[in-house]
Amino acid sequence: MLGIPGKSMSKQRWPLQMALVVVVALTAWSIETPLTPAAQDREAAAGHGDVHAPVPPEYANVSPLPSFWTDERMLQRGKAIYSEKCAICHGDRGDGRVPAAVGMRFKPPDFTQKAMAAQMTDAYSFWRVSEGGVVVEPFMSRFSVMPAFKDQLSVEERWAVIAYQHSFSGHRGPHVAAEHPEQREMAAAQAQDGAAQGGMPGMPGHGGGSQAPPAAGQAQMGDMPPRAHPEPRGVGFASQWVTRDARWQPRGVWKYAVMRDLSPLYREFNGIDFGHAHLGETLLKTQDEQQVEQARLEVLDFIFSSPPVPPDEEQVAPTFNRIAWEVAKSFNWTHSFHRSLYDLFASDKVTDKEGAYRRLLADYLDKPEAITPHRLDHHGALWSFAESKSFRDRFRKFNTQIWAYHWLQAAVYDVQLLGGVAKQQELMPKAITFYHGYLRRPPVEWQAMPMMAEGAPNFSKQFPEAAAIFDNLHMLHDNMDDILVRPDLYPTLEAKRAAMLKILPIYLHRNHGANDLYTDFEAKPAMPMGQHGGMPMHGGMQMMDMGPRPPSVHEVMAGTAPPSDQPQSEPKVPSPAEKH
Repeated sequence: MLGIPGKSMSKQRWPLQMALVVVVALTAWSIETPLTPAAQDREAAAGHGDVHAPVPPEYANVSPLPSFWTDERMLQRGKAIYSEKCAICHGDRGDGRVPAAVGMRFKPPDFTQKAMAAQMTDAYSFWRVSEGGVVVEPFMSRFSVMPAFKDQLSVEERWAVIAYQHSFSGHRGPHVAAEHPEQREMAAAQAQDGAAQGGMPGMPGHGGGSQAPPAAGQAQMGDMPPRAHPEPRGVGFASQWVTRDARWQPRGVWKYAVMRDLSPLYREFNGIDFGHAHLGETLLKTQDEQQVEQARLEVLDFIFSSPPVPPDEEQVAPTFNRIAWEVAKSFNWTHSFHRSLYDLFASDKVTDKEGAYRRLLADYLDKPEAITPHRLDHHGALWSFAESKSFRDRFRKFNTQIWAYHWLQAAVYDVQLLGGVAKQQELMPKAITFYHGYLRRPPVEWQAMPMMAEGAPNFSKQFPEAAAIFDNLHMLHDNMDDILVRPDLYPTLEAKRAAMLKILPIYLHRNHGANDLYTDFEAKPAMPMGQHGGMPMHGGMQMMDMGPRPPSVHEVMAGTAPPSDQPQSEPKVPSPAEKH
């Protein structure tokens, strides 16, 4: 047995683990969204969970001693282990037809099927027993509940249980082609399937069926048809759904200034982080209006609890972070840039804030996940896809609650520019109180997201790169939410991921500049056709109805802003003193 991962160790007892497997299985089943008809057909055809993914390189060459398959002592040892640890899910006969499997979305395989057993190579079986499927793709995305046994069973014990499992298919010899004629047939079939099918191993395809009628919010620009998502330009995405990032944002004397000196604001930001994550995970599971509204109220409860610690968004939204981790990374790094700037402007220890800003900006833009500081065409090209405006039109309260977050995130900067930390401590509660009015009564009259130049006109002029980045970030959030609420267009997780990864490259800084790949999505120079609510309209587009617009934070400080917890009306034309 050469090159086998894992070390030998004494058998460890874990009497509750299998009970927990059943609980996890039933929980996963209870929260899973209904399958589409196409997906139901695939599940019915697949029957049991016999997805055969490629074996990782570290397991690819493992094999047992030939005697393991026929050694009666090893078979009896494997039977004892199987009865203790495996039979609860796989059944005493190995067919997977047990009560514990009823609630599992990803069913245990039927080891009695000879063709299926022929597919399971030595290396594949050892990998699956060792690593399980709870945190291993593609099984994790199919809600596998199989635990890993590499720390519970020695190498020899794992091979013993594999040898015993092998016997369920009626074979008593080694696991080789001479014993399994099906292996030769399956090899030919797999070669044909591999040539005919694409996509991610073990994941449902885009699905077929007739086109659903246009839903509320489907973008229409005059009589023009919806814009198709552009194929990614200048960037490629891997098929894996999970990754981790060990990088850290730049350090400086300004670190944690908001947490230390502006604690109420810090807690508001923690609530906002939860709000974005909880929304995304909710929309992946349901489109039921009552359930989405309940999720919105849960976010409000969390925000008003004044959370002292930022939530782990991977725990709040595990599915979203798995299927679109590239998008999540761009969100996370841009939010970190946000937080770093808030800390910088909250610190009295930094005298050259402009220089520190430039260093933070350069560090951020150096990351491949960075969002571009080029101004993009938010209310034209980026809001002209088939799904555009769907979240706004279907879930107005939640949508404008999200937009209220964005107003606060902008407004804070202009408060910070009014003075040092003592001045900020004096003025910030007024901005937060005004924002809370939007939370209590979301401004559903708003037709488009607040822009940085509206809430924070001074910051937007002094630091235009950051202002553009944050406007682009907020529009990217809107694009993702629109995709999530259109299961008629994107019925599977894979279809949603594909749509997201066509939109994300439009926003990436590395795709703009000298060799600009997305000029068709950049804002055109401001036209003299006017302004609406302080926001210039771009290009030759007919000016869209923006509806009531949010006030600047200076209006809030002066007491001239309309009440935030009442229906929003069209804003008055700002006076020269208010235009900054």
